[in-house]
Amino acid sequence: MSLCCIFSIQLSAQQCIDNGNMWDQSWTSCTKKINPIDDNGLNHWIVFEFDQAESITTSHIWNANRNGESELGAKTVGIHYSLDGTNWLFYGNQTFPKATETNNYVGFAGPDFGGQFVKKILFTIIDTYGTDTCVSLAEVKFNIDDTACYGTIDECGVCDGPGQISWYQDLDGDGLGNRDVSVVSCIAPSGYVSNDDDDCDNGILDWADIGPTFISKGCTDCHGQNGQGGLDLRSYEGITNGGNKCGTDILTGNTLVNIITIDQYAGCGPAIGLPAMNSRIDEPLSTTELAAIQKWVNDGALEDCKCPNGSVDSDNDGVCDAIDFCPGFNNALIGTSCDDGIACTTNDIYDADCNCKGTITMDSDLDGICDALDQAIHNPCTADGTIDGIEPVGWIASPANDCDNDGVNIEDGDLNDYNECIDDIGALAIAECQCPNNKLQAGGTYLSDIGVPFPLAGSGLPNGTFNSAINSFDRYFLEFPHLEANEEICFVVGWSDLENKITFDLNGVAHTFLNELQDITRAPQEFCIKTIEAGPQIVMMREEGVGAVFIDGSTYNYCPCAISDPKYNTVDCLCPNNKTTGTGQNTTGVGVANVSNADGLPDGNVTGTIVGLEDSITIEYPYVAAGGEICITLGFNSALGVAETSLNGIDYQLHNASGQIGYTLQELCIPVTSSGMQTLNITESNNGTIQVDGTRSAYCNPCLAGDPDSDFDGICDANDPCPNSYTDDSDYDGICDDLDICLGFNDAFDDDGDGVPNGCDQCEGFNDAIDSDGDSVIDGCDLCPGGDDFVDSDMDNIPDACDSQPCLNFITELNYSDIIENQKAKYQILTNGSVASNNTIQYQAGQAVNLKEEFEVELGKRFEAEIVPCN
Repeated sequence: MSLCCIFSIQLSAQQCIDNGNMWDQSWTSCTKKINPIDDNGLNHWIVFEFDQAESITTSHIWNANRNGESELGAKTVGIHYSLDGTNWLFYGNQTFPKATETNNYVGFAGPDFGGQFVKKILFTIIDTYGTDTCVSLAEVKFNIDDTACYGTIDECGVCDGPGQISWYQDLDGDGLGNRDVSVVSCIAPSGYVSNDDDDCDNGILDWADIGPTFISKGCTDCHGQNGQGGLDLRSYEGITNGGNKCGTDILTGNTLVNIITIDQYAGCGPAIGLPAMNSRIDEPLSTTELAAIQKWVNDGALEDCKCPNGSVDSDNDGVCDAIDFCPGFNNALIGTSCDDGIACTTNDIYDADCNCKGTITMDSDLDGICDALDQAIHNPCTADGTIDGIEPVGWIASPANDCDNDGVNIEDGDLNDYNECIDDIGALAIAECQCPNNKLQAGGTYLSDIGVPFPLAGSGLPNGTFNSAINSFDRYFLEFPHLEANEEICFVVGWSDLENKITFDLNGVAHTFLNELQDITRAPQEFCIKTIEAGPQIVMMREEGVGAVFIDGSTYNYCPCAISDPKYNTVDCLCPNNKTTGTGQNTTGVGVANVSNADGLPDGNVTGTIVGLEDSITIEYPYVAAGGEICITLGFNSALGVAETSLNGIDYQLHNASGQIGYTLQELCIPVTSSGMQTLNITESNNGTIQVDGTRSAYCNPCLAGDPDSDFDGICDANDPCPNSYTDDSDYDGICDDLDICLGFNDAFDDDGDGVPNGCDQCEGFNDAIDSDGDSVIDGCDLCPGGDDFVDSDMDNIPDACDSQPCLNFITELNYSDIIENQKAKYQILTNGSVASNNTIQYQAGQAVNLKEEFEVELGKRFEAEIVPCN
């Protein structure tokens, strides 16, 4: 095919009319314009545009040839081409020969595009054979390869064709194909058609072939509901019942066709008192239609051609096996009552799929267990009455459940919603979870205050003694040791006004509480807050309502000798099994009766009262090592009492930490800073009086040079609570790191009892030790029991041992548009070059196409690659 153009500034290709070699009309430009390619600037140019991308081969050009105008002919021309009109490719510059201005001027060969697909071609005139005031061309012809394919040639050789299609067998020659028998081919094999509309390819007609004829011809206008002669032609059941005259004999012999075609038919006894049906309808049944009706009768007047006479009916329900949707079941039972054996259903019947099903009964708490079987019908957290994670089959955990009250719902990622010590991260480190059976309590320590005259009574554990009033401009500070996140701190508060408010500011986060009991008699009320981040905690208290509030103390839980234990850095925790204990001796006194009662360990016998700084008791200790402690048991008669002590010249004040009076005994300790004999002096600060019961001393036996230090942490094994772990017990679960099964989590929690704590459980709910097929995947989480989960050749997440086609990834192959049925990959590659004859291309199942080095494909060509098996 050739296309040629008479030119304007920009126009689509037109079919030229051959009027000789000299044109009456030529393209002439005398005004320079902005070039379609911005970088070309202002010049004379012309664009040839085709209706669609065409495969352009050679071209032929006639320069300006009219008499006296050859000087206007283009001389040097820049040639560009484009597939989309936006992105241009440079073909090159070409010199156009000057025309002869003769009638036999034959032009010259233009650019050869080599069959490339092109939508637009741009000529930019660089100079002419005269001046560049005007430029002209007579004619350009482009030759098109109309056999080239811009799309993809399918395997049948058709450009953008459908490829091989399915053809269906037409065994009975009725033009309708059997959907169960097909082949894939480019052309139809003999005896095959393109449709699959034949329900039965056995040549037998059924009601679906005949019934529509009675409707289309208008027969059912008379023989419909309450039809004439009692005959109903709208359904198979209607025609098999027959009418008042012939009854069921209507489908024997030629009776039905005779009724249609013979006036006053009398083949069934008395004559029918009407003309033949074909005489009473607007469009009589044709000979072909009548023949089809008679054939249907001869075939047995079947409702379904799949069930000719003699067909197998295994369950004897009157429906042959070929169309029986419930083989082995009496279809007549559909809709009758039955018992599905499920306690949670009622009104059980056989449904249309022959399954015995009932209506599900009430499930009040929507946990998947009906009320009839649910022991806790209003509790969605359990069906058996116990919240322990072990529930009957069918129980469903609602995403909104927070059954363990740990503040984390199932939908927010609670790892064990029946265990309040496990949230969305793992085991909580709080004392209630770490040491539930031996947890202890302590209270906050007074840190400072603003405007609270007698603050010490609010420190420590609650004891019934409140501190002085905290008003709106006052501030009261308590400090707490390192506490884990989510640890609870509780405060006992007394109120003076109904409008009281108290705010506890915990490390900068405020929590405000109201006078909930509306009490103004200072009846204690407890309010609790939870820590947000692990670490030391400081709480600032203030009143924000009306009146004043009072603090009786605070509580928090801790595990013995954990970092939150007030004795964490004392002898009792540092070296519980390698310490030396003792007591004071040589007690003397000034102004104090019974000073000898301060000798020895506390025994309930106290000294006389120490009043002010004038009275004193002095106690000696033969030897106590630095880092040890001396603890004094004494009682106060004032909540604000202070024992003034001096140990080897270093002064310490011991406040009434409990706030109790009446000389209630309590033990207060002071540190020993230098080794050797210790001399302790005790007086009172004039805030009341005190009595002393006795004292004790303790210190860690020092590590000596050469003592074993197995973990090289600088603490000899004898004084090291975890002698084989440099990091000791980093997760505070009471187990040294060297013995810890699951670092970072509490080893005490093992819900499935497999010896692996929850935090490190590979397969929660199953025994991590059982891996029957040895593929390192626990049985309970095994994708392919009996096979290796890690062998998946086609990478479809189905291990080979359980993959019906382990060399074919159904996701990446069968659903990929470039994979065809014979397992070849086909690709269209647009690039220059050629395919070497010795190159092979392979498509590995589940992978991408791997092109060998220097592999090239010609522009617009196609290649096929065999899919390589994976074993």
